[in-house]
Amino acid sequence: QSLFPKALPTESWFRACGSSRPSHEVGGDYFYIRPRTDGAWVSVIADVSGKGVSSALLASLLQGAFLLGSDAGLPIPQMMGRINHFLNLQTQGEKYATVLYCMLERNGRLQWSNGGHPAGLVISADGSLSELEATGLPLGMLEDSEYGAEERMLRPGDKVVLYSDGLSEAQNEEG
Repeated sequence: QSLFPKALPTESWFRACGSSRPSHEVGGDYFYIRPRTDGAWVSVIADVSGKGVSSALLASLLQGAFLLGSDAGLPIPQMMGRINHFLNLQTQGEKYATVLYCMLERNGRLQWSNGGHPAGLVISADGSLSELEATGLPLGMLEDSEYGAEERMLRPGDKVVLYSDGLSEAQNEEG
């Protein structure tokens, strides 16, 4: 639980909410939202392969890498590539993480890179739906993977929904 943000923005031009409930005592899913020094907001959601303490520790390493990388001023594809390389060195390709990283500027410009994570959803104010599709492989899988970035303009009232496969795979007692 200590990996998750202590507080989320609830006022002004950007508001966010989020939660996580691990299926085991410790898990490798995490999300983070924070402001950048230039006034933009960045968000990352990740799912480290496997379960338990080793996945949670790797999620902690990823969080640190993204916290440092988000203010470095690097283009998103370059940052994703560096973190991929770092993760691959740490795990020798035996563990990986699906990651969706995005940045939202005050003017509505949304940029994202999706390394094998479930597609984020954009629900427009008019009710239409679009996806933030994958732009590369999961991080840590292959040392030399390249990551693209996409962008689109959001309008007031648009919503972005990010989730891990824990949501799409959840089942009740009846399956």
